[in-house]
Amino acid sequence: MIARLWLVYELPGSPIPKLSWRRALGELAEIRNDVAHARLPLNLALNGPDRSADAVAAFVLELRDLGRHIVESVTAYVDGNSYLA
Repeated sequence: MIARLWLVYELPGSPIPKLSWRRALGELAEIRNDVAHARLPLNLALNGPDRSADAVAAFVLELRDLGRHIVESVTAYVDGNSYLA
Protein backbone atom coordinates (compact mmCIF):
# COMPACT_ATOMS: atom_id res chain seq x y z
CA MET A 1 0.00 0.00 0.00
CA ILE A 2 2.72 2.48 0.92
CA ALA A 3 4.79 1.56 -2.14
CA ARG A 4 1.71 2.02 -4.33
CA LEU A 5 1.34 5.59 -3.04
CA TRP A 6 4.92 6.31 -4.16
CA LEU A 7 4.31 4.62 -7.50
CA VAL A 8 1.02 6.34 -8.33
CA TYR A 9 2.12 9.83 -7.31
CA GLU A 10 5.75 9.38 -8.36
CA LEU A 11 6.99 10.55 -4.98
CA PRO A 12 10.77 10.94 -4.76
CA GLY A 13 12.87 8.58 -2.68
CA SER A 14 11.96 5.27 -1.16
CA PRO A 15 8.59 4.60 0.49
CA ILE A 16 10.28 2.70 3.33
CA PRO A 17 13.96 3.70 3.30
CA LYS A 18 14.97 2.05 6.59
CA LEU A 19 15.08 -1.71 7.07
CA SER A 20 13.99 -1.29 10.70
CA TRP A 21 10.80 0.44 9.51
CA ARG A 22 10.10 -2.42 7.11
CA ARG A 23 10.57 -4.94 9.93
CA ALA A 24 8.32 -2.97 12.30
CA LEU A 25 5.60 -2.71 9.65
CA GLY A 26 5.84 -6.46 8.99
CA GLU A 27 5.62 -7.17 12.70
CA LEU A 28 2.58 -4.90 13.00
CA ALA A 29 0.90 -6.80 10.15
CA GLU A 30 1.64 -10.12 11.88
CA ILE A 31 0.22 -8.87 15.17
CA ARG A 32 -2.88 -7.57 13.41
CA ASN A 33 -3.43 -10.88 11.63
CA ASP A 34 -2.85 -12.93 14.78
CA VAL A 35 -5.39 -10.86 16.69
CA ALA A 36 -7.90 -10.77 13.81
CA HIS A 37 -7.78 -14.55 13.36
CA ALA A 38 -7.96 -15.23 17.10
CA ARG A 39 -4.47 -16.74 17.27
CA LEU A 40 -3.48 -14.15 19.86
CA PRO A 41 -5.60 -12.33 22.43
CA LEU A 42 -5.39 -8.56 22.09
CA ASN A 43 -4.11 -8.15 25.64
CA LEU A 44 -1.04 -10.24 24.71
CA ALA A 45 -0.29 -8.54 21.39
CA LEU A 46 2.49 -6.39 22.83
CA ASN A 47 3.07 -8.38 25.99
CA GLY A 48 5.01 -11.51 26.77
CA PRO A 49 8.36 -12.83 27.90
CA ASP A 50 10.15 -11.54 24.79
CA ARG A 51 8.49 -8.11 25.01
CA SER A 52 10.17 -5.76 27.44
CA ALA A 53 8.89 -2.24 27.89
CA ASP A 54 11.97 -0.99 26.03
CA ALA A 55 11.31 -3.36 23.11
CA VAL A 56 7.69 -2.20 22.83
CA ALA A 57 8.77 1.44 23.03
CA ALA A 58 11.36 0.91 20.29
CA PHE A 59 8.73 -0.83 18.10
CA VAL A 60 6.27 2.04 18.55
CA LEU A 61 8.97 4.64 17.80
CA GLU A 62 9.91 2.86 14.55
CA LEU A 63 6.27 2.99 13.44
CA ARG A 64 6.06 6.64 14.47
CA ASP A 65 9.12 7.48 12.42
CA LEU A 66 7.72 5.64 9.40
CA GLY A 67 4.47 7.58 9.73
CA ARG A 68 6.40 10.83 9.99
CA HIS A 69 8.38 9.94 6.84
CA ILE A 70 5.16 9.29 4.91
CA VAL A 71 3.50 12.52 6.06
CA GLU A 72 6.61 14.62 5.40
CA SER A 73 7.05 13.10 1.92
CA VAL A 74 3.46 13.70 0.90
CA THR A 75 3.49 17.20 2.41
CA ALA A 76 6.65 18.11 0.45
CA TYR A 77 5.04 16.73 -2.71
CA VAL A 78 1.90 18.84 -2.22
CA ASP A 79 3.73 21.97 -1.04
CA GLY A 80 6.04 21.79 -4.06
CA ASN A 81 3.07 21.49 -6.41
CA SER A 82 4.71 18.34 -7.80
CA TYR A 83 1.30 17.00 -8.72
CA LEU A 84 1.05 19.70 -11.40
CA ALA A 85 4.09 18.47 -13.32
